[in-house]
Parts: sequence; C-alpha cells; structure tokens
Amino acid sequence: MPEAMEGFMGITLGAFDDSLQFEPRAEIFANYKMKWLSDNGCIKESFEEGAVAERIQLLMENLEQRG
Repeated sequence: MPEAMEGFMGITLGAFDDSLQFEPRAEIFANYKMKWLSDNGCIKESFEEGAVAERIQLLMENLEQRG
C-alpha cells in the first residue's frame, strides 16, 4: 500500500474503540467475493480487481468535499 498511495496511511479499524461505526463505501476484488456476503446498502462502488487509480481518485474527491 505505501508505494501505491504515497502520503496516505492505513489504520486498522480494530484500533478504534467503536469500529462498528465505520461502514465501507467501496469494495475491491469483488470478483473473488463469496456469494453469501452482502452489505446493508452502504457499498457505492465495487471493483473487480485492485483498481488502485480509481480508488485514489475516489479518495481525493472525498477529501475535496470535506475541505
């Protein structure tokens, strides 16, 4: 991850006291997803493979909306 997303840091959700408050908005490697897994409607983007460039673009757009 560091070489693909310079300037960003990954933090394990388990490090937070209430990690259940976070919901994923995107999923990667969806082509390997087990058929019985589902979401509660929070998934907005789904990529079959790693989609590194697309994920970085979504992250940057999200950051711009917050600023």
